[in-house]
Amino acid sequence: MEYKVQDLKKYFFISLAVIAVYAFMQVSGLFLLEPFYKLLVAITGDATIQPTGIYLVVSAVIALLVMLLLTRDKGYWYSVFNAPRLNYISVVLWGITGFILVLVGQGLAAYIETTFLGIEMGSENTAQIFEAAKAAPIIIALVAIIGPILEEFVFRRSIFGTLLGPTNFVVAALISSLAFAVIHFDFTHLLVYLVSGFIFATVYYKSRSIWAPIIAHMLLNTFVTIAQFFGEDLQRWAENVEQFIFFMP
Repeated sequence: MEYKVQDLKKYFFISLAVIAVYAFMQVSGLFLLEPFYKLLVAITGDATIQPTGIYLVVSAVIALLVMLLLTRDKGYWYSVFNAPRLNYISVVLWGITGFILVLVGQGLAAYIETTFLGIEMGSENTAQIFEAAKAAPIIIALVAIIGPILEEFVFRRSIFGTLLGPTNFVVAALISSLAFAVIHFDFTHLLVYLVSGFIFATVYYKSRSIWAPIIAHMLLNTFVTIAQFFGEDLQRWAENVEQFIFFMP
């Protein structure tokens, strides 16, 4: 389907608005967290309440609702590619495939970082997020569900999707992946985030549906969440299973 120039201009400004909403969400805590805390105290009467986790989730939900309102025009989603999206089963399969590819890609990127760049394993950004999640478990919903949707709307549709037309896949994927990597503020492991973003862009490009990278991103974050919270238990379980298998006749 061919889209008129004025439609494409409208979609461009919608993308800018989506990016602006995401950027505002990221910095809003600097000046809204304290009023939010006072509001919580007024509602609950509990001055010891920890507002950070609740605020992060509330602000993310509001940002997502605003983005959904901004992008309600179906043409905004269909105008990226000159072909229809794949069927729902194929989209889900691409999402699962993307999850596996990101795991492999992150492993290779981490190997390059440790072997050739002398960078130690472990992400300070991820560690900080899950320390916050331990104090406020509601953040898990942000990490596993809301966050992936927001980031795919911004980095895959708004940035990659906008750049794809006037450039090409590689340029659009690299620029959107670099933006995705930078926004995580873990510059030591920039390569890992860059590879992840590039794979998410590839999944979006191949499936022609934003739901495929969202599924891949959700699966990845859920997997990391489980590994962070239950890593020691899973390791002990694996050791027990290994011993059991070893002694099987």
